[in-house]
Amino acid sequence: MIELILFDLDGTLTDSAPGITRCVQYALNYLGKPRYSPEELNCFLGPPLHEQFMKFAGLTSEEADTAVEQYRERYNGIGIYENEVYEGIPELLGLLKEHGKLLGVASSKPQVYVEEILNHFKLAGYFDAVVGSELDGSRTDKAEVIEEALCRTGYERKRDRVIMVGDRSNDAEGARKCGIACMGAAYGYGGREELEAAGAEYIAETVKDLGILAAEDEAASQEKKDVKKRVRYGQELSWGRKIWDMLYPMVYFLLCMAAVTVAALIVASLVTGVRGLDTVQLVALIPGLPLMINIGFYGITVFSQRKSYLMDQVRFGTYERAWKVGKIILACLLAVCIGHLWSTFIDLSGLEHVFPGYAESAAGAFEGQNPLLLIAATVLLGPVAEEMIFRGMTYRRVKNYLGTGWAVGISSVLFGIYHGNTIQFLYAAVLGILLAVLYEYSQSLLVPVLAHMAANLWAIYSGGCITLLAGMIPQAKILLLAAEGLVAVVCIFVLFLKQTGDNR
Repeated sequence: MIELILFDLDGTLTDSAPGITRCVQYALNYLGKPRYSPEELNCFLGPPLHEQFMKFAGLTSEEADTAVEQYRERYNGIGIYENEVYEGIPELLGLLKEHGKLLGVASSKPQVYVEEILNHFKLAGYFDAVVGSELDGSRTDKAEVIEEALCRTGYERKRDRVIMVGDRSNDAEGARKCGIACMGAAYGYGGREELEAAGAEYIAETVKDLGILAAEDEAASQEKKDVKKRVRYGQELSWGRKIWDMLYPMVYFLLCMAAVTVAALIVASLVTGVRGLDTVQLVALIPGLPLMINIGFYGITVFSQRKSYLMDQVRFGTYERAWKVGKIILACLLAVCIGHLWSTFIDLSGLEHVFPGYAESAAGAFEGQNPLLLIAATVLLGPVAEEMIFRGMTYRRVKNYLGTGWAVGISSVLFGIYHGNTIQFLYAAVLGILLAVLYEYSQSLLVPVLAHMAANLWAIYSGGCITLLAGMIPQAKILLLAAEGLVAVVCIFVLFLKQTGDNR
């Protein structure tokens, strides 16, 4: 089991290329050397400066000393801040610390610069040890840096529990010399070929792929040396923690809804003078109040849970969207058709007579509402928040622990329960199944979000459209339902059954 993770800095935690290449050019200009493009100077990203100046520009050792001095003249105060943290790094480091990992930085850059950069970007608090080279030119070899990190953390005799994460060949070679494993960060400056040639045992194509390091068994990808062939995250957790992890997104969503509702009712009571939080009276005075409440808790949920959602992408990995525009449009059409057909079936089933309050509440949800509030709550913010919670988080967590089938079923049932009454449960659970399947096949949360938006938009305006058509075409509703059924069949065939390999 991996206990200590050592990170390189440049090209692994931060993208420092602009600052480094500009400082190198500054030094070469001082020595009267030709001007190079930033791409030509990328070879300076990672290796020790002194040796690289000699190798790249053919400098003597004395000239290289001068070049390093000139480099540092610009780097101090300017080049050091021409730098940015890779997206997802803070979330990754937080996840690793949550799972009890010791973290360190092992860089060939002078330690004073490493510490300044980590402090500047507020990353220093994640690390238990920070090791770099010395300004006098000592300890620049990567193996020496790693050995010092092992010494400071007490892992000289536990090397099988240590892994080095870096983006260049010197990171992999240094790790091999020290007898520890190396995970190559192919998103950095070296690339997959360089890292594999240098002996990196694992390759992470993205920052999110590094999330496998949080797992107990990081060797899931040993055969193909690719972290995308990963073990499921968190299988070592107790079932109590797994169940809570799966239910947490919806529980948070419901608590947020309750808190915003109570707060809004209190404010509305103070504004209107109504006593006792009388919901019926308040809604009569402020018809748009329910939609305002929805907008509030949808917005708060998206804002407050965005980091948890991104953390889940780190935990479980992410993939490139498998569907292009054509299939996304078909997915939206399918959601529109299935949603309206299923809603019509429920209406014809007579369930509204079994649950007599449903018809009134359903009518009140749309009729007489401010169109802008209705669109904002039901078509825009609602689908974004609900898909993030039920597909982006709940579905991913259940799938990780129990597999795809259970994930589709459980996330859909929870989606139905969230909607609050039996008829809405039936409608939302079936729509939830469709949205989960769309998410699984498309490998992008954007697809169920857009499909959900389309279904809600049609749910709002389909009644008016049918009434308008009925005035012009006899049996308009029957013809529309038949057309929706035909479109749904075609969409299902193209999206799920037709094997063409074309994702347009």
